[in-house]
Amino acid sequence: MSHIRVISNGHGEDLIASRIISALGVNSHEFDVFPLVGNGSAFSALGFSPKLVQPELPSGGFLLRFRDFFSDLRSGLLVQFQKQRRFLNASPAEYQIVVGDLFALFMATSKQKIPTIFFPTAKSERAIPHYALELWYIRKNATLVFPRDKETHERFILEQIPSHFFGNPMFDAMVSDVPEGGAVTIALLPGSRREAIQNMRMMLTIVSRLQLNAMVSFLFSLSPSFRFPELNSAIQDLPWMLEKDGDNYAFKFIKQPITVAVSYQFFDVLQASSAVIGLAGTANEQAMHAKRHLISFVGSGPQSTKKRFQQQHQLIEGATTDFIDSNDPSVIAREVSDILNQCSFDWTPLSDHYQMASDQIADYLHQTVLSES
Repeated sequence: MSHIRVISNGHGEDLIASRIISALGVNSHEFDVFPLVGNGSAFSALGFSPKLVQPELPSGGFLLRFRDFFSDLRSGLLVQFQKQRRFLNASPAEYQIVVGDLFALFMATSKQKIPTIFFPTAKSERAIPHYALELWYIRKNATLVFPRDKETHERFILEQIPSHFFGNPMFDAMVSDVPEGGAVTIALLPGSRREAIQNMRMMLTIVSRLQLNAMVSFLFSLSPSFRFPELNSAIQDLPWMLEKDGDNYAFKFIKQPITVAVSYQFFDVLQASSAVIGLAGTANEQAMHAKRHLISFVGSGPQSTKKRFQQQHQLIEGATTDFIDSNDPSVIAREVSDILNQCSFDWTPLSDHYQMASDQIADYLHQTVLSES
């Protein structure tokens, strides 16, 4: 039984890491999990107590703007950094799995020489190419690398980085048996971080101003952490009501004649939808993978900036996307109305896009690196 530590830095990264752990076998190895961002709820769902638990900083790990960096500094970034370094230096292991960006790899490998399996999720040669210094650091410190797409894998091979590509585990096990609805259903993805409440307010305002030519249903997909009090705070000063839904969903927002249901089952929402209005991270990418038309606009926080969405929309091959360069609800509502009125949406079940890359990765690891222990 190998002693493996797992380091990740983000909500989506936690999900990928948890899938790799499950594929390797929760009881087949001894795992220590170190989420560098957030509370690591994905690991808790597997029965692991994260070795690091810290408050989420304002940026949520998205340091694309100087003001987000300075906001994190004021909120204790340096103290958190020092705490993480101290915990990692005091927690050796036989192997380590690192899921995230170069910062996560640095935290895992600085002053420690542990065989390192690296999943670089933050960059892709399709949209955000790696710098020469980043490639050098990966080559120097990673034993095996599993990039997020074929283009990045091919670049890594050219740079003599030990890369292998079996698919992106972010898109594993996307299943639902929810049938296709009668009317076109639009999924609303406000994100899972602290700006989600403001994004929900914006989305509800936009929905109330749409001018559509046909019947359309709207469905929020939310993290289970958003309960009635949080949802109710989203409609303060807005002409919406929030009610519990005793039928198929948890809650529903009502502004006659419009109803927007709330679900905690993301894959069911994705299965039911034909298009997505998304201000999320991982969920947006999963929607694009499932061939849902994705519409994004400028949101309320560091996760939903123009730069972020312009890069994100390039990450998935064959994705159909629209970015609205505005945070004015009237402008956004007008452009979303045009898109929904003019486009036809071809619904496909999630089963058409099913994969389990994590199983193939786990098999490879057991045959190579982990077979040595």
